[in-house]
Amino acid sequence: MSFSYQRENKLFFALQYLFYRYRQFEDEEIGILPFNTGKIGGSLFFVMKNGKSRATIQKVLDHLRSEGHIASLDYASWRDGYASDGVQLEQFVTQKLYSDYTREGNVLFSDTSGTSYFGDYEEVIENEKDCILLDTIRGKIYICGNKLTSKEIHSQNTTIDMMKILMENIGKEVSNSKLPVSTYSQNKNEILGKVVIPIRKLAKEHF
Repeated sequence: MSFSYQRENKLFFALQYLFYRYRQFEDEEIGILPFNTGKIGGSLFFVMKNGKSRATIQKVLDHLRSEGHIASLDYASWRDGYASDGVQLEQFVTQKLYSDYTREGNVLFSDTSGTSYFGDYEEVIENEKDCILLDTIRGKIYICGNKLTSKEIHSQNTTIDMMKILMENIGKEVSNSKLPVSTYSQNKNEILGKVVIPIRKLAKEHF
């Protein structure tokens, strides 16, 4: 389903927060992908568990509209049905099946404002220099285009895994049992000393 809206940067995070705020069941989840976006609006594509979250998404819509946002549910499978030819798999990267819109070697870049695009790996690394970039392919962290060293961040792979989980759970408490298994996740002081404080320090130095 797609979602028409205004002020996309704020609403991308608002949608995630509101969904988990209004969900009725602990196992309700949502995946969100922006597309056809612009400065004054656009759409979001949602994937939710079958038959689980219809009431939840309606509450999210009602909340956004009550705050004056222009929001509408353009398509929903439970309301509008399925295409006559069913679901077609157009891309399956691990099986080297690529759609007409991408090619082998392309990666997906997405930022915390909800913007995303496909591009060549090296070009993405080269172009995204005004942010903290988490390279989930090679397990490296870049700040303003500079690749961090082990002296700055002790374990970049673990830091990336933790930050991904935290960003996927914005507005929610995250139990350490959900964090990647490591000495960091089992000890609060380890997390603070080797992940949180170094990242905060580096962010303050560059932004």
